[in-house]
Amino acid sequence: MGSTFLDIKNQLKDGYEVIFIGLPCQVAALRTYLKIDFRNLILVDIICHGTPPQVYLDEHIHYFENKKSRKADEIRFRQDNEFYFSLKSSNTVKPFVSMHKNLDTYLLSFFEALTYYDSCYDYSFKLPKLVPPIVFNLKSKTNEDIADELIQFINSKEYEQRNN
Repeated sequence: MGSTFLDIKNQLKDGYEVIFIGLPCQVAALRTYLKIDFRNLILVDIICHGTPPQVYLDEHIHYFENKKSRKADEIRFRQDNEFYFSLKSSNTVKPFVSMHKNLDTYLLSFFEALTYYDSCYDYSFKLPKLVPPIVFNLKSKTNEDIADELIQFINSKEYEQRNN
């Protein structure tokens, strides 16, 4: 996540309203890093069933880039409501890799929970006192739906009560 937490802390100290959207472990990590609650910080959990290390995805992409002698500029995990691992170059219309979840080793290991971080099984950051005010299940929501819900929440009496 690079300098994201430091950037957020600086923005908060400067008085900006900040919305952080992340996995439960990322939200917990940000709270731990900040050490104090900021009234101008809104935390949003994305419901997560686990995530593999980024290096696994990077290696998977690199494998196909080498095999196909192409550079991937776009990665997708869905195609027509099905899970596919697809890689595409920006100068092409069709992906140079498109594999159904049952044939792709990265997606297979993901859906079988073989490559998750150990912390994905540690529910200590999901204690009630650490639950953020909004929790989203992104599986059934569009970006527009999420934005609308955030705006509605920020303009709600509940948000106003939490920040007074």
